[in-house]
Amino acid sequence: MSSTFSYKDDLIERLLSEPTRDARFYLDSGWPNNNYEVITETALVLVSRGWRHGCDFINLVFPHAAHDEKAWGMRLHQPVQFFTGAVARASRATIT
Repeated sequence: MSSTFSYKDDLIERLLSEPTRDARFYLDSGWPNNNYEVITETALVLVSRGWRHGCDFINLVFPHAAHDEKAWGMRLHQPVQFFTGAVARASRATIT
């Protein structure tokens, strides 16, 4: 839940230069600060390389969220739902 995209290995540069892969990404950050800028840049790079927001990746921002285990635990369900397809299934459900 605490990704570092430029520490020791510039993952943004890798996204720009390496062949795209069959992968999905969950990105989130607090705002302001809290890696917001680099996470937003990563999301824009993903779009520029053909990944689709909401399908191949999701980027969520949590205003004033703390950068700690308690804050991450409160939103852990979101990447779990994204990677298990629960969000996609719910969006296709027929409401009666």
